Amino acid sequence: MNRFTPMLAGHWSTLRRSTTARMAGLATLALALLSFFEIDDALGQLWQAHTTPAQIRERSIWLPNYQFVERLHLPGIQENASDIIYIAERKSYFVAVNGPPQLYEYSEDFALKAHYDLQGFEDTEALAYDGNGNLLIGEERRQSVVTLPLSQLDRPIVRSELGNLIIATKADNNRGLEGMAFDPASQVLFASREQRPMRLFEVAGAVQPSNAMVYQAAVSTLGVQRLRMDDVSAMHYDLQSRHLLVLSDESQLLAELDSGYYPISFMDLEAGFNGLDQDVPQAEGVTLGPQRELLIVSEPNLLYRYRLKEE
Repeated sequence: MNRFTPMLAGHWSTLRRSTTARMAGLATLALALLSFFEIDDALGQLWQAHTTPAQIRERSIWLPNYQFVERLHLPGIQENASDIIYIAERKSYFVAVNGPPQLYEYSEDFALKAHYDLQGFEDTEALAYDGNGNLLIGEERRQSVVTLPLSQLDRPIVRSELGNLIIATKADNNRGLEGMAFDPASQVLFASREQRPMRLFEVAGAVQPSNAMVYQAAVSTLGVQRLRMDDVSAMHYDLQSRHLLVLSDESQLLAELDSGYYPISFMDLEAGFNGLDQDVPQAEGVTLGPQRELLIVSEPNLLYRYRLKEE
């Protein structure tokens, strides 16, 4: 060993530590840039498009085919818009407000048609339609579903006069029933518990007569391991594809699931995806309209409209 060996060893050790620190810093910066530009999400959408067979895409809603076209304020609503459903028989959209509990009816171009007070309701977070004249209204904390015949919209809507069923025990943490969707063919209601724990349910016998009886229903709990979501804020069942749309506010994501609850397609609700110019702030409701346009309700009173891209 010559007299320069300790000096060289020390210099090499310092250089190695410096290089390691620089590499760690670059790695951290790279991850931050990936997160900032959402490159991982963009690559995920590209991978999804290239690996899904054409026949599956054609039979699906296929969310990558949608393009953002319009954002508007819902007339008459100031805050707390919580869900949306389209009912073809009335050529109307219905939007629920959770506090105070109210129901708004809009034309297909979102002119306000009517406003209904929901007397005795609490935390009205979810809407579904049974295809047979009944609007289903979900209450989050009570975790109950109230059946409202559309024929009764011309008189006061009083909860104690309507049939309702209990899906689960009362949720005291405001993380209860958050989303609903209905399949008229099977007469099954799909329902979601928002989180803590996040759950999906299948409910048989959800539609009840319009009287003051309380019903229990057959409830099946579904696994949600395949969903890369932090919560479930809304759902919609598509009769054409027989697929389920599942919306997540916290994950800023909309997912399409097939009949086996396997994810088929996704839509990111952040700026830069599907033509969106800014993030959707708090996505609370989703439905498909008469021309298969996609509509998302966001608090406090925003509506986001997507249309299929022209080929």
